[in-house]
Amino acid sequence: RRLIGELYHGRRENFFSVLAEISGTDKGFEFDRDLLWKYCELAASPLRSKDYDWGTTRLPDELYPLGMELVTTSRIDTPPHDFIFLDRKILGLFSLLKSLRARFDVTSVSALYLD
Repeated sequence: RRLIGELYHGRRENFFSVLAEISGTDKGFEFDRDLLWKYCELAASPLRSKDYDWGTTRLPDELYPLGMELVTTSRIDTPPHDFIFLDRKILGLFSLLKSLRARFDVTSVSALYLD
């Protein structure tokens, strides 16, 4: 929650501090911080939407090239378990909302948990 909260509020340096704390990215994990921030900012864009239409979103298509660039430019010994767990939860929730063709004020819901 802290990691997503820092992202939601656009606090880049706090985001990377929390990321290092929970995932051990300061040990055996090298990545382009600007590229990761760009990817995460885009991935979190629905959190700041007053009327996000999950059914028609093109977000996965927009994220794919950035994700591929991250994969090819990053070095990681072993992915942190917490990081993989978080990624799977977010992807699962995104897929569920897309299949339900949900449309709602995500900002109001996000604020309940991330403020």
